[in-house]
Amino acid sequence: MLSLLSPDDYEDLPDEPMAKWIHLERVSRARLKHLVETSEEPSLVKRAKLQYMKTISAAAKASGIDGIAVPPGADPTNGLDNFLTDVEAEVATILLTNAIAHHSFGVKISDGPKKKIRLLVAEVQETIPDLKLATRRSKKLNDALIAFLEELDAPRARFAVGSSQLVVALTILNLAVTTIGSGDEALENIMEIQSIWGEEHERHESEKLGISYQRPVALIEAPKPPANQPDIDEANDP
Repeated sequence: MLSLLSPDDYEDLPDEPMAKWIHLERVSRARLKHLVETSEEPSLVKRAKLQYMKTISAAAKASGIDGIAVPPGADPTNGLDNFLTDVEAEVATILLTNAIAHHSFGVKISDGPKKKIRLLVAEVQETIPDLKLATRRSKKLNDALIAFLEELDAPRARFAVGSSQLVVALTILNLAVTTIGSGDEALENIMEIQSIWGEEHERHESEKLGISYQRPVALIEAPKPPANQPDIDEANDP
């Protein structure tokens, strides 16, 4: 049986009813999009589109949201584009007119990666006095790290917001390395944090689609030729 949402998807939802609806709609649409892009069965895709519209319209009604209805006609899936337009308009209205918490949506960072990130940030903060940065830049770097930690500790971290703070830190540390030759280790720490942050986002997206997440594997370095043995180009020279 096709099911875009499982009972597990209804657990750990935001507190506000309208935020719950937005969250479920986003999950359903992501899975529908994945199915449309990967399935070679038109009948399955058609059933998925119909299920998406019926589920989201029913969830809207249960959440006190008006104006979201399955299109009329013998084949409602023909009206999917208009349905999506109505959904986007309602989402915009809700987010602009209702006091929904900023962290109602986002990524739940796992405990292990969160602990590792905190340690790396602490190491960077300890090195700030030794970086010989201008006072203004030192403050900006520290403020960016503090803002990032606040995002990290939120119930649901906003990936784009946290990423922007890491870019600020990365830019300042890059400048320190290239102009005054200090901050190499701090720069490497921020780059490692960016990697962990990105992996957590990819894991979250995979879970949203209902597929298992495969951590990226580092590229294996090509084997080096034995000592005193000519390389391929030299061996082929006339």
